[in-house]
Order: sequence, then C-alpha cells, then structure tokens
Amino acid sequence: MKIVKILAIGLSVMIPSIGYSYQSYDEKLKQIGDDNPEFAGFYIDDSNNVVISLANGRIYDSTFLDKKNLSKKAVSLKKISNYIDKKLLKDLKKMYGVEAFDSELKHPSSKTVERKFYIKPAKYSFGELYDWYGAIKDKVINTTGVIGTDIDEVSNKITILVDDVESFRVEKMKNLFSSFGIPSDAYGLEKRTPILEDATLKDTTGPISGGLQIFRHVSGTRYSICSLGFVANRGSVKGIVTNSHCTAIFGQNDSSVLYQGTPINMSQSRRLGASMVESRYRNGGYISDAVFIPFDIPFSSSTSVLKTAKLNKGSGYPHVLKTGRSRQISSLYNMGSTVGMGVYKTGRTTGTSSGHLVRSCVNVRTTSNRLMKCQNEVSADVRYNYSAGGDSGAAVFGSTTGSSDYWKYIYKYARSANLVGLHWGGSSGSGLGLFGYYSPMNAVIADLGVSDFE
Repeated sequence: MKIVKILAIGLSVMIPSIGYSYQSYDEKLKQIGDDNPEFAGFYIDDSNNVVISLANGRIYDSTFLDKKNLSKKAVSLKKISNYIDKKLLKDLKKMYGVEAFDSELKHPSSKTVERKFYIKPAKYSFGELYDWYGAIKDKVINTTGVIGTDIDEVSNKITILVDDVESFRVEKMKNLFSSFGIPSDAYGLEKRTPILEDATLKDTTGPISGGLQIFRHVSGTRYSICSLGFVANRGSVKGIVTNSHCTAIFGQNDSSVLYQGTPINMSQSRRLGASMVESRYRNGGYISDAVFIPFDIPFSSSTSVLKTAKLNKGSGYPHVLKTGRSRQISSLYNMGSTVGMGVYKTGRTTGTSSGHLVRSCVNVRTTSNRLMKCQNEVSADVRYNYSAGGDSGAAVFGSTTGSSDYWKYIYKYARSANLVGLHWGGSSGSGLGLFGYYSPMNAVIADLGVSDFE
C-alpha cells in the first residue's frame, strides 16, 4: 500500500493512498443484459412487490397473459423460474441480494406479509436503451434547460428531466433522438426545477456521530453549514465523511477546516480536522459528492447515526435528539440503487425524513453547472419535507424489503441500518413534491477509499 504524507495546519498525517475500481449501476445492468438479452429492468413497485421486466417477446405467449390482458403477471417465488431463464434469475439474485427475493416482508406486527413477484412485458431491452442512451446522453445534458438524463426501468424509456416542457424543446429533443434512429416511444420528458446543493442537531453532543451539524468558516460572519454523514476509516486513519461541496473548493484537497457545533458559539464548537481526500473528476463529471476529513485528535466517535424524535416534520420543525435515538451502521449496502426501495436520512435542517428511490444512475447538472454522473433520485414520502439547505452530507439508509408502513417501524424501533449513500441536494417536480439526490456508496468508496466501519 502506498503511503502519502500530507502536512495540514501543523499536523503531519499519514494518509494511505487507496485505489478502488468503480462500475456504475447501469454498467452492472448492462452486464446482465449482455448475458440475458431479454432483460429489461428490475424494480420495487409502490406496494413493495418485485417487478422484473422482460423484452424481445420473451413473455408474449398465449399461456402467460390472462384473458383480462393484464400488463403484468403475478407469480410465486417458487414458480418464477417457469417464466425467467435460470441464468437471469441467478444474475439478479447476485446483483440485488437475497433480501430482494424474500417472499415475506417485515412488518411492525407479528403478522406475515407476503411479497408478490411480477413478470412485466417490455418493448425494449435494457441493452437497447443503454446503447441509445450512450449515444445521446452527452449531447442532451449540455442542452439548455436540461436538468438530467436517465434510463428509466419503470417506464422502459430514456427520460430527460427539463426545467420546462415547452413545444420547441419537445421538437428539439425529437429531432435529436430521431437523428440517432431512436424510436419516439423510447424516450420521454419530465419536469424538474434546478437542482440545488443543500449547503447553507446544532449542539456539540456526546461522541461524534452522523447527523450532527458541521460548518466551515467562509469569511467574516459567513459560514457554510452541512451535516456530518458518518464516521469512517481510511486504512488506519479515522475521520468523517460529508459532501465535497461543503469545503472551499469542490473536488480539490484544499485543507478546508470543518467544525462540529454552531458558529455563534465557537468556544464550544469542536474543530474536527481538514479535508484530505475529495471527489475525483472523471470523464467530464463526478460520480460522488464526498470528502474524507481525518480527525485532528482521537475524538470519541461512534459509527451510529442519530435520528430525531419525530419523522418527516420538515425544516420548520425544532428537531430534538433524544437518548437512544440512533441507529448503528450494520452493513455497507453497495447495491443501494434499486428503484422503488425505501430510504431515509438524518440532516441538521429537516431531521429524519423518508422517501423512495424513483431513479437510479441519473446524470444531473446542478445550479453550479457541475455534472454529477450516475446519482440516485429520491421522492419524499411527505411533500416538501425530505431535505433543505444544511442537509448536505447526510448519510442515506435503505432497504429493498418492508411493508408499506415498515418505515415508521424502522424509525421507531430499529437500532441498525444499511448505509446506501450520501445525500447532497434537492429539486422539485410536477406536483410530486421534493426530490432528493444522493451519491451511491460504491461511488463514495471509489473516490475516497473508505472501507472500514467500526
């Protein structure tokens, strides 16, 4: 292992130079598609049931769809192999884990809730959409008014997120797609407002834990306020992970100093350390918004992330932390990009809030003109309450299993959680409420080299 010696504010810190390979969520799905040409998508629907989409006429036969001409067919887990090639089923289980194929959902009561599995016909395979998307994504994302681009597993289309769905833009998109031979029913437009980074639990309390307010002094009485994501190790060095845009210069090891506490009471705030390892610029954009900050001194810290006394109360609510209101990071959930999965986070502004993943591996451009590649989009469970300024850097947790009321149970009772990513910004859409965006953990790991959570 190569060791790099870095001098920061009079402290000599040995930082291991650790390299990790990176493969995006879409690239992993493309691999499955290469081996299984009929594969079109995998997601969790609104009722927490598993939906597997197949294309190329694989399931258009007289024995599959019933006389009611349903758009999808429910099958039991035992019989799912009758409709899906065994190789594809094996690849999906490897990709999403055994949890996603659990036929019994977790429930607050002692009752067993059965999860259903659906096979859904699709017109286009994931491989077809992936190739078309690769041909146009760079041109589209640089078009005025475009917020983001995505391969949508649910609608079986390429989706373009725009700030205003105007007729001239529809025509412009139509001409661009047709020039690449892409059918008109293989793409669609959806409205979004510009995506803001959320930089603008405040007390110094107990061990350093995720969810607490952190800040950087900008100048005079100006401070940049964010949320502490989680405590991590990089090799033998312990520190915290939060967003790179919470430092002075995004993506550069600029030795920005971060504190925990409140700027109005600096005497009781704790200097945590200076930024050392940040997000890397890759092929025109970034795959994560993340920074690792090694502790100046061996602080008392915890791998737990705090949660607030109330769920989904929004930025106007006084978020109070109570004894025992925390959850331990139980596992590093690298595949936390399954469309439909439930997620939640704790930020210093909106407290603990929940939502569902609606887009995976979406390319988006922020109001600072930064291209964020293969990020995940969350739709809030309670309108306008998922995130706000100051929530940047919050850890995101999730699960592919759970009944519709599972999150209230998780919030109230659970003491452990699966870490899936790092929250960094938000937007709003056409009457759908607030959307949040997070960098998936495999991207954070690839950029920072953090791998050990005590």
